[in-house]
Amino acid sequence: MDQQEVAFCLNDPAPTARMSAVKVAIAKLVIMETYRDQLARESRFQRERIREMEKALAQAKTAHQTEYKQFQKDTKQGLPGKSNAARRKDIYNEARPGIVHHHIDPVVKQYEKAAYYGTISLGSLLSQVGMALRSNGLVMGSIVEGNRTRVSVGNEMGLGAVHVATYYKLAERFERVHTGRQERPDVFQHRTILSEFVRDRYDTLIPRYVIRNLSKRDVVPLARPSEQGDLGMSSRDGTVPAHANFDTAVLRHLRAAEQGSSFFVSTTHLEVPIFGATGKDFYNRDSGPPTSRA
Repeated sequence: MDQQEVAFCLNDPAPTARMSAVKVAIAKLVIMETYRDQLARESRFQRERIREMEKALAQAKTAHQTEYKQFQKDTKQGLPGKSNAARRKDIYNEARPGIVHHHIDPVVKQYEKAAYYGTISLGSLLSQVGMALRSNGLVMGSIVEGNRTRVSVGNEMGLGAVHVATYYKLAERFERVHTGRQERPDVFQHRTILSEFVRDRYDTLIPRYVIRNLSKRDVVPLARPSEQGDLGMSSRDGTVPAHANFDTAVLRHLRAAEQGSSFFVSTTHLEVPIFGATGKDFYNRDSGPPTSRA
């Protein structure tokens, strides 16, 4: 479980007689640069996993197509003739999803596991930080408090140590920034990258991705209110007439979104690709998220 992403926050300790402001600044810079190096390595790791998965998906697609064709052939031999055409079609439609899942699911699950655990572990990260600090004439000490690790740095003798950073893992990487009401979920913020997250049905924190339901027609009056004249913005179903009050309401909701109290619908999105059971990308950047009937 320690192979998940690690978050950290830098502190601003007061300098001491043995740890000057310059030494404190060097320690914080070393910690930041070490973390960035680890993130770059993680990014390369994820890109490689995506390439491997795409190759595996192509092979799985060929495999399930071959199996499905053979299944059709065997079924037709058992139910020959036009009189059985409708029955064969029903059997094909019922069997095909299972054949697809049999080949695609293992590939996707393997990719998700690699993407979830990543390569950054707290132990290896602290080891890298410690070596980098020693090369700069500083000594690191750490205190573990559950899923938090307090890091202190002292001079070359380990004296005058000050608390310069705190590392977090697992759920401690996030802090609640908004308490949900009724059906609205709690919103959490990642301590390092400051991105927002929500909990899914499996109680896993996933990135919060917000899509505003504004059309191209809405962009002009929002960007240049002085040019909207009498046009304004009407609701999509025509139930709300076009007038200034509606414009004001939309702008008010947009401002409220910055404080987590907007009435606009939110959904979630991951920086890494999301693949469905058929191996197709779940989110299309050109056409937007998939739609479904209620």
